[in-house]
Amino acid sequence: MRKTNLSLKYVLWVFLVILVLIFIAIMPPIQNALLGITTSIVNFLLEAFGYETMVLGNKIALTTGTEMKFTIIPDCTGVYPFIILIGLIGAFPIELSKRLVGVLGAFVTTFSINYIRLILLVAIGHKSREMFQYAHIFIFQISFILLIVIYFLWWVKWIMKNSK
Repeated sequence: MRKTNLSLKYVLWVFLVILVLIFIAIMPPIQNALLGITTSIVNFLLEAFGYETMVLGNKIALTTGTEMKFTIIPDCTGVYPFIILIGLIGAFPIELSKRLVGVLGAFVTTFSINYIRLILLVAIGHKSREMFQYAHIFIFQISFILLIVIYFLWWVKWIMKNSK
């Protein structure tokens, strides 16, 4: 493939990812569905780990200990990092079957890590509100960005290794 066509392909993928992100951001039914799914799964996992909770819309309230409330917002769903990974994988010049494997792995990795992140944040917030803020902003948000980069680089390495 010529360099010009490859550059145009990357620009089109970036444009597509931006459109999908905007579409999700401006469509309340999509946002509400993602928030509801995330809230339900996180609440289920918290209860499985022994936390007593109560769901109020997109808020999860701990009913014992600190009685802290955690609000699930669109950034908490994990969908944005996943869409960015889809864009990176989709723009990579490799056959479709290997892209689909990358997207499936990105789905499992992104959402698994996101739910682990949310459970850990609740556990941290249950112990210390101050530590919650620090962990939320400095540890887990930066970690999610690194997750995207590390997963994509690992996938590229795996693709290159298995394409020979």
